[in-house]
Amino acid sequence: MELEKAIRERRSVRVYRDKKVPKKVIRNLIEFATWAPSACNYQNWHFIVVNDENVLKKLYDAGAEHVVLSPVSIFICYDFTKRNITYKDHIQSASAAIQNLLLKAYEEGLGTCWVCDLPKRKAKIKNILKIPWNYDIIAQVNLGHPKHSPKPPSRKSIEEVMSFNEFKKGKSLSRISYYKFLIKKVVKHIKNSFKTHEEFELKQRFWKY
Repeated sequence: MELEKAIRERRSVRVYRDKKVPKKVIRNLIEFATWAPSACNYQNWHFIVVNDENVLKKLYDAGAEHVVLSPVSIFICYDFTKRNITYKDHIQSASAAIQNLLLKAYEEGLGTCWVCDLPKRKAKIKNILKIPWNYDIIAQVNLGHPKHSPKPPSRKSIEEVMSFNEFKKGKSLSRISYYKFLIKKVVKHIKNSFKTHEEFELKQRFWKY
């Protein structure tokens, strides 16, 4: 598959078939992820592949609700102790690896979804996955065989997203609008926290291992 085709056609998949992803395939995806650039070439990423029902159940109960949507969840972590604090190079390095993983998965006919909507308290997830204190959870990636291929959304024009020599854009987000958005997110999080354990049982058919 040509790189341009993969970049243009890859989509976030949220509905998966009840079908296993072989460990060999997962290892191959992560191997390609590790060829991404990393700050100072530290390569301090770590990929935790979760496909065990009991672990997924614990993660769901801890607030990582997206784990029930696919047969496999991959948590991407990165050592933050050797980072550029101002520009958060541990996040940049991990993100480059994630993009490699997504594109390679698409080439293999698999679906993925890059998830950042994780619990605000990372300690819960870190305890379940036994992540050391010096590793930060950057994101979760859902992985599986897609039930269908989502249609590509429209893209912003180049004129909207690019400028030369200085930042130029029309209408910018006001601080008030931003704070309203944050309040809505908090309210949604509180409502979601009341979801019952039974919901997990209903969704577990997506990842029978």
